[in-house]
Amino acid sequence: MVVLRESGDKDADEVVTFKFFHEGGEVSWFDYCEVDYMSMLELFGMAKDLGYDDGYDVVSLTSSQVGNDSSDKEYSCSENDDSSDPDFEDSDYAQSDEKIDLLKNDDKWFEGYVDHSIFDNDPNAEQNDESDNGEESPTLTYPNSSQSEDDAVGEVRRKKNRMPKGEDFRPEIDMGSPSFKIGLRFATAELFRKAVRIYSINCGRELIFMNNDRNKIRVVCEEGCPFVIHASSVSGSTYLQVKTFNPTHVCSKGTKNIHATAGWLAERYSGQLRLNPNWTASSFVEQVHQDYGYRPSRATVYRARAMAVDIVEGSYSKQYEVLWEYCHELRTRNVGSTVIIKFEMEGDRPRFQRIYICLATCKNWFLDGCRPVVCLDGCHVKRPHPGQVLSAMGVDANNGMFPLAYAYVEIESNSTWLCF
Repeated sequence: MVVLRESGDKDADEVVTFKFFHEGGEVSWFDYCEVDYMSMLELFGMAKDLGYDDGYDVVSLTSSQVGNDSSDKEYSCSENDDSSDPDFEDSDYAQSDEKIDLLKNDDKWFEGYVDHSIFDNDPNAEQNDESDNGEESPTLTYPNSSQSEDDAVGEVRRKKNRMPKGEDFRPEIDMGSPSFKIGLRFATAELFRKAVRIYSINCGRELIFMNNDRNKIRVVCEEGCPFVIHASSVSGSTYLQVKTFNPTHVCSKGTKNIHATAGWLAERYSGQLRLNPNWTASSFVEQVHQDYGYRPSRATVYRARAMAVDIVEGSYSKQYEVLWEYCHELRTRNVGSTVIIKFEMEGDRPRFQRIYICLATCKNWFLDGCRPVVCLDGCHVKRPHPGQVLSAMGVDANNGMFPLAYAYVEIESNSTWLCF
């Protein structure tokens, strides 16, 4: 039963106090509740806050104004009361017949065009085999989908929950000296292969890839050695996780290793070659033998040196690709300079032929302070892309050479000298 004690002064901002009587004489209060915003749902919520989840019958409301003794009005307030006014209609929730039909059709369209079998399968998501009490984690189901779709989604979720826990391999930190353990995950199969090759070189054994594809890789040692590493994909993703690992070796170390290639040597010793560009091949071989116990062939060492030079100084072919940017920078930084590139087209790509450069500063200084003498000379360039450098030199006031213009050409001839 609800007893409402209305205020004598009926303001728009009227507030009331809700008084709840418990069995045993205990009383609870909810003060300063605005009448304009109250509803039966608010009353039920107050009762539940007091611990009454089931039905309740008596609630007393009194005015927050002290001394107001106006007459009481009583209303029924039981949550389990099924009686209702058949003529009552809440205008906030009333809908026309046309709108109700539209909502029903909208539900049918949703069921017809939405694929409920699609789900998120993130390999980086947290994976738990079991809950804290030892039971399997609950699976996600769709109440509006068919039973077969629910079974398929639940099966995939259960497979994901059974995946073993593990940490990710960090190539920027762990690649220098990789180590393996069960549960270790690799982002790609190529990253796993590279780690195995470096591990093989460090341990001094030639490891063999028995199964080698993007979803499953098995690595063993020589016959009779129990060493094995087995990694397979994680739930169909690109990640590979170590499932089996036995680090025991009963074989001896070797003096050769097929994984110690020229590419690996170039990457490993590029820092030393940067500091010592004239590092001889024999010194290179001795350094590798001292570090890893191998003696690479001289041909492998020469290839490694060439690759290391590309790593340190950059590839010659790549340098030609930025030649147009270099010419643009010359014209921008030295306004008035003459820069001419000649090339021929090979399909859709230009092929460099020759370049002529005359800087504006050199030209102005020659006209202002040098003797009216011009000397021509040329020299050969012995590199992967051979050619010749032609130059025009002046004589300054101290009888010294003063560069005026230069050109890089494919061969010295009348046509190439005409660039000047």
